[in-house]
Amino acid sequence: MTGPTLRRSLLLGVAAPAGFLAVAAAGVVVTSSQPDATWSETNTPTTAHPAAALLAVHHCWTGDAPADMRDRIPGHVVVTLPGEDRPTYGGPWLTGRALDQVIGGAEHGLTVWGFCR
Repeated sequence: MTGPTLRRSLLLGVAAPAGFLAVAAAGVVVTSSQPDATWSETNTPTTAHPAAALLAVHHCWTGDAPADMRDRIPGHVVVTLPGEDRPTYGGPWLTGRALDQVIGGAEHGLTVWGFCR
């Protein structure tokens, strides 16, 4: 097993739970040098933003994880993909990439709006 498959396995199996919990527990604001590759409480969309509807419908959060999701890895995510104008609701694969970007510092070009159950 090599390349992205190994990184993803390690991220989801070891690094993501520890890193995500550390970020969620501490309420750390994560940023990078690219505006499109950021996620933080300040990245919360206004109610008029298309991401706001997806976050509400799918019971997602920004900032600290809700109490029932502490010690758990989110199963879904709301992100805007590179080159796209509208956000999308993604499953485990896209959630892994979002966690890799937010926690691991990888540059996937995602705008991460929130994580979901």
